[in-house]
Amino acid sequence: MTPPASGPDHDRMRFLLSRTDALGDLVVSLTVMARILERDPDAEIHWLVTPTTAPVLEQVPGIAGIHLRAPGQDLVALMQNFKPDAVLNLGHRDREVLPA
Repeated sequence: MTPPASGPDHDRMRFLLSRTDALGDLVVSLTVMARILERDPDAEIHWLVTPTTAPVLEQVPGIAGIHLRAPGQDLVALMQNFKPDAVLNLGHRDREVLPA
């Protein structure tokens, strides 16, 4: 399967993976990132996580950006500024967190 063409502002597919719950759930979700990079080694992977879990991701190679989920954060602005090609909500609470 060929990945969709990326937008005019960037050359590679941009993914935003969201996991804003427990640390163990975040660690398990790293397999999703690994699978994306297996299929598309040039993919740009960003994570939306809590300040508590962010230090774990700082130790993981291949992550282009870590965005912190803070109470009252304007996630619409994040999405408009970052412009991901795909957003993957990996947690059961994430539908409450990300704008539609």
